[in-house]
Amino acid sequence: MNDTADEGWRAVVRGPGLIRLALIMTCVTLHAMDVFFIATILPSVIEDIQGVAFYAWPAALYITTSIMGAASGGYVGGRLGLRRAVMLAATIYLAGSLVCALAPHMFVFLIGRTVQGLGTGLMVSLAYTMVRQLFAETLRPHVFAYLSVTWGVAAVAGPLIAGLFAQFGFWRGIYWLTVPVFLALLVL
Repeated sequence: MNDTADEGWRAVVRGPGLIRLALIMTCVTLHAMDVFFIATILPSVIEDIQGVAFYAWPAALYITTSIMGAASGGYVGGRLGLRRAVMLAATIYLAGSLVCALAPHMFVFLIGRTVQGLGTGLMVSLAYTMVRQLFAETLRPHVFAYLSVTWGVAAVAGPLIAGLFAQFGFWRGIYWLTVPVFLALLVL
């Protein structure tokens, strides 16, 4: 690796770049982790709140609405500005997570997953928009490389974290974790 390439990696996290990168990575990480969480905790959810007939629905609704959210991200970001759009997306995601955490039966859980998907779809779309708006063109490949790492970490950490919650009979804890992440997004 040459000095110019090394400088690009450091430049991404220098000054306000570190906070910007943290915000972008948090938005993408929420979505990535959630994709892997549900596969791990779903048997515990089914056991607790029933609904085996709807086994595939939590993932399907989440993915469908996250696609809808991603498709709407440009419009929402353009209308509200990035800061307010990210806060709206995070609030939608938080609301969906709280519905999931408190769900007394599968129908309510499905509503929560639907809302969550919309929120993370918006966040991911806005995160990729932020890369373009917050980083110079020469730094963008480095930012995208960091985002690629996010997916790899989520693929390993997501099932492990969710597995721990499921093992201890507290699958709802996965959704309560959204509260501190939401607060971190507010700070960022």
